[in-house]
Amino acid sequence: MRSGTRGLSLRVVVALLVAAMALVGGAGNALAWGPPPNEAPTFRQDRINGYGMGDPLVRTWAAQGVDRTKAPTLVFLDGLRATDDVSGWERDSNVAYLSKRGYNVVMPVGGQSSFYADWNAPSGGRSTPYRWESVLTGSLPAYLSSRGFFNRTLIGLSMSGAQAVMIANNNRDEYARVGGWCTSR
Repeated sequence: MRSGTRGLSLRVVVALLVAAMALVGGAGNALAWGPPPNEAPTFRQDRINGYGMGDPLVRTWAAQGVDRTKAPTLVFLDGLRATDDVSGWERDSNVAYLSKRGYNVVMPVGGQSSFYADWNAPSGGRSTPYRWESVLTGSLPAYLSSRGFFNRTLIGLSMSGAQAVMIANNNRDEYARVGGWCTSR
């Protein structure tokens, strides 16, 4: 990779992470930026192939004011706080606001305590094992491509940070950049 391109990519990832952390830090209410997701003009939710673990819900906000096929796509993975109704990113921050700034925003729902990996056996009262790595490397990229969401960055928080780095590095054809971080109080 040319050093100029690498430096630019690093600056872009750092800028995105700083912007995302600023949005998370003072948000409080995911809907504070505007209309509820089901009333937002570019909001959509669909179920995708879960490879036997149940079909996860994916909530997306297409970039506004720009061609979504050319806009950067940010895929936010939850930490341990993940629930089965909405992403913690949506519930506890306002990162969906980035869609108003020219970014496609993607939030897979679920994955609590899964570390976004493929498990060998069920855990935590589940009847089927987690298959999140298969989702993040198979059905999610296929779904995003069908929506015209390219130029993807995979962003992991806390438990998903290391997995986001591993998945993105092993699937560079699907994820152009990666961000992973943990915080403590």
